[in-house]
Amino acid sequence: MGSYIKCFTSSFFSPVLIAMVVGTTVGVFIGALPGLSATMGIAVLIPLTFTMEPLVALGMMAGIFNGAMYGERYRPFCYEYLARPLVSPLFLTVTLWRKG
Repeated sequence: MGSYIKCFTSSFFSPVLIAMVVGTTVGVFIGALPGLSATMGIAVLIPLTFTMEPLVALGMMAGIFNGAMYGERYRPFCYEYLARPLVSPLFLTVTLWRKG
């Protein structure tokens, strides 16, 4: 039980929180860009974490992933197409059907 408490409290130090906030902010921008997903965002930005401490790097990668998953929700509003490519054929079919 003591190790869980130690891990929980060590995740709230300022470098870890700053890395999570920066990762989330960058992740939102990556998620909103067309063609980039959360996994690709982590793959592109993982070299930034090589020089960090492991806990800080994991916090940043978690922030990037969560931010990118949230940022994907802005794609339909910014670029007028759906965020998930598997739904796009259905969306196009319905749009063309409505036009006649």
